[in-house]
Amino acid sequence: MRRLVGVLALLAAVPSACIVQVGDPDDGASGGAGSTTPACGAEDLTAAERQMIYQQARSNLEAKGAVFDAGVWTDPARFSEFVEEVYVLAGCAPPGESAPQALHSDDGPDFYCGPGHGLAKLKTPAVSQCMNELCKLHDACYSMCSGPTKGCSWLTNTTPCDEPFLEQIRQCPAEPGTLLASGAVEFLANVVDLAGSLFSCGEMTCPKLGELGNGVCSAEPTGEDCSNCLSATDPGSLCLDAACPGPTHDALCSAANCPEVSECYGGYDRGVPGGVQPTQPITDPDTVLWDLVVHRGEMPSKKSNGDDWDVGLFGWSPPDPFVIATVGTETGISSSPQDVFKPLWKDTVLSGLTAQSLRNGISFEVWDEDISDHDRIGSCHRGLVNEDFSKTVLMAPCDTPGLVVYFYVVPRP
Repeated sequence: MRRLVGVLALLAAVPSACIVQVGDPDDGASGGAGSTTPACGAEDLTAAERQMIYQQARSNLEAKGAVFDAGVWTDPARFSEFVEEVYVLAGCAPPGESAPQALHSDDGPDFYCGPGHGLAKLKTPAVSQCMNELCKLHDACYSMCSGPTKGCSWLTNTTPCDEPFLEQIRQCPAEPGTLLASGAVEFLANVVDLAGSLFSCGEMTCPKLGELGNGVCSAEPTGEDCSNCLSATDPGSLCLDAACPGPTHDALCSAANCPEVSECYGGYDRGVPGGVQPTQPITDPDTVLWDLVVHRGEMPSKKSNGDDWDVGLFGWSPPDPFVIATVGTETGISSSPQDVFKPLWKDTVLSGLTAQSLRNGISFEVWDEDISDHDRIGSCHRGLVNEDFSKTVLMAPCDTPGLVVYFYVVPRP
C-alpha cells in the first residue's frame, strides 16, 4: 500500500513542461522578522498547481544533474536547493532581499522536517505544526532503529517509521502560511520513499512510528545501563537538558533531538545491557597522557558587528562553526557542521597531551566557515586543575557574548 500511494502521488503531478509563476518577483515583497514565508501568492495556489511547481522544480534540478534519492532529505544543500527552486517558481523569491523568519530564531520552535535534528536545524520556511510534530516522531523513530541510519534512510528497513509517517502527514489539516512548504516536504518524502522501495540496509530493524526501540533506555529509562549509556554518548546531558527540559525522561524527545544517543534507544554498540562500564577515576593525572575532545558549543545569534551570519533566499541562517584548539605548540581543528547555533562536534582534536600542558592552558579559536574568508566568532581559554581531569564535561570561558565551548579530556588507553 505504501508504495502504491507513493506512485499515485507522483503520477498525479502535471507533466514537467508546465510552469506556474505566481506573483511578480520584482515587486519587492518580502517577509519581515517573524514572518513564516516570503510574501507572495503561494496561498492562492490550488493543490494541483502546487504539485505542478514541485514536479517542475524536480525536473529543473534533474536537468542540472541532481539525483532525487534519500540524500535530498538528509543533505542540507540538496534539500535547500529544492525548496529554493520551489519558491522561485512560485514567485516567492524577491531578488536581493532577505526574509528573516521567526522559525528557530532565539531558540524558537524547532523545525524537524528535512536535514538535521531539533536544535541544530537548517533554516527553511515553516511547515504546519501537525507535519512538524510528525517529522519529530519520524526523527525519533530513526533514532530507535537497531543500527545507525546514516546512509540507510528511506529504505525497506525503515518502512515501520516511513509508512505511518506518510499516511499521517496526508491527514494534516491545512495551516495558513505553510501550504507551499508543507506540500514540498510531503512531495520530497514520497519521492525518496519511492526511490528506496527496492533497497535495504543489512539486517537493521526499526520500530513503528511513535514506539520505542530495543535499547537499554527504551527498556528501562531510569536504569543504570541507560544512565551509563547516556553519560557516554551525551556527556554532561548537554543535549538532553537543552532539548527536553523537565524532571521526566521523555524518550521520544531525547531521541528526536539528540541523535548521538541513538544507540542507547536502538540497542546497538553501547546501548546493550552492560555496554558501558563505569571507568575508574584517575587519581594522578600526570601518570597518563590525555586526548582533548571538543564536544559541543553555543554560538551568538549575530556577528560582533550586528550583522547576520549568512543571508540567503529564506533569510538569515546560522554559522558553520569550527574550532581551532591549541595546547602549547600543538594545534588541532574540528569539523564544521553546517547552519547551526548549537553545534555538536564530538571531535578528538589533539592526542597524547600531558596533564601539565593542559594545566598551562587550552585555547579555542572559533570561526564561521565560509567559501572565501572565514569569520571569526571568538576565543575561549581554560587551564585545567587536577579535579577537572575527572569531570564529564568542561566549559571554556569565551571573550564573545553568547559563545560557549564545551570540551573534555580522556585518558589514552
